[in-house]
Amino acid sequence: MKIRIAVFIVIGATLTAAWMVFLMNPARQILQDANAQLSQQRAQLVEYQTTLDQLPTFLKTRDELTRQAQEINSKLFAKRDILRLFEHVTAIAQQNQVAVDELAPHVEELLTLNKAHSEPGKPQSLRIELHVSAGYLAFGKFLEALEQQAYFRSIERCQILTSPDDGGRLTCLVEFRALLGTSLGVS
Repeated sequence: MKIRIAVFIVIGATLTAAWMVFLMNPARQILQDANAQLSQQRAQLVEYQTTLDQLPTFLKTRDELTRQAQEINSKLFAKRDILRLFEHVTAIAQQNQVAVDELAPHVEELLTLNKAHSEPGKPQSLRIELHVSAGYLAFGKFLEALEQQAYFRSIERCQILTSPDDGGRLTCLVEFRALLGTSLGVS
């Protein structure tokens, strides 16, 4: 009887060990993998929720930037309105007691500008050359007023061509880059 009990115990222990090895361990591994995936998906869900929570702020910011771009673009001269741009620069010069002797765009840039198709939201620029006569103070005020304009991009060159005459007037060359408006292509 003792042998029989020992055999039952050995068989029971063997079956329990086989059950653990062949059934429990794989099931436990599958459960651990499933828990790891679940944790990963919960983390992704939290990220998605954070993104969704921020979406109204993103949309509001995008709308505000679009509005600002439209506002700035409305202050720019289109490439078909270059003559109006020249008139505006001349008016600024006259307001600051500066005489415009010559005002012209660079011909190569103007030809390139006319050939190029403007892309929505990507304004083009044009280099403009000015020959002006003014006193030091008037010339400085003119440049300051020009720099305040929405279309003003940068001064490429500024040069005093002649010494002041008896009236204190200088002849100066100013090359600046003007931003030209374009359609925004807002969706």
